[in-house]
Amino acid sequence: MERYRLDAAPRTLLGKQKVKRLRAAGYYPAIMYGRGMEPTPLQVSQEAFNKMLKTVGANTLVDLYIEGTDGPQTVLVKKLMRDSLSMQLLNIDFHRVSVTDVITNRIPVELVGEPRGVSEGGTLMQPLIDVEVRGVAASLPASLQVDVSHLGIDESLHVSEISVPEGVEIVAAPDEVVAVVHAPRAAVEEPVEPEQITEPELVVKKEEEE
Repeated sequence: MERYRLDAAPRTLLGKQKVKRLRAAGYYPAIMYGRGMEPTPLQVSQEAFNKMLKTVGANTLVDLYIEGTDGPQTVLVKKLMRDSLSMQLLNIDFHRVSVTDVITNRIPVELVGEPRGVSEGGTLMQPLIDVEVRGVAASLPASLQVDVSHLGIDESLHVSEISVPEGVEIVAAPDEVVAVVHAPRAAVEEPVEPEQITEPELVVKKEEEE
């Protein structure tokens, strides 16, 4: 797994109102926790963290350099808390790990290629956007790429078909569907009104009396 450098500082502003001021000043409130340590409140530059998300995403090992400490802490972004309406990032949870620790993490699945079925009019759907994996922290990939170019209409790709690096295993059920190509929906035809067939007028003619 790639490692990314990120700077942080101890956070002294605690409490709801003070944290709002912290965000307004351009920082995200964060907390770092891990085995054998007390949770540590931190603050991270919004600009620097957003740049990291755009560059390598959230599923990567981070060398977190905390102001006033010696050397970096190796962490994973464990949780991002967002506002339910605006989706604005509010808080960050960092999980301190050792590169030799066996950990569990959710890794995004990236689909590669255009399925054969799409060129035939089908629609590609991805029911599973990430999978839970377990392995040594240093071996966990930032993402898992799967080739879907071979998928035809009504064909699907399952978790069991995803390749992972040596020492990494997928925890998700092997028969879970990752991607599927649905057949094109049949055009809905407007109902055709039956033609009004004009019945010939029945003329009853009385026989002339003889």
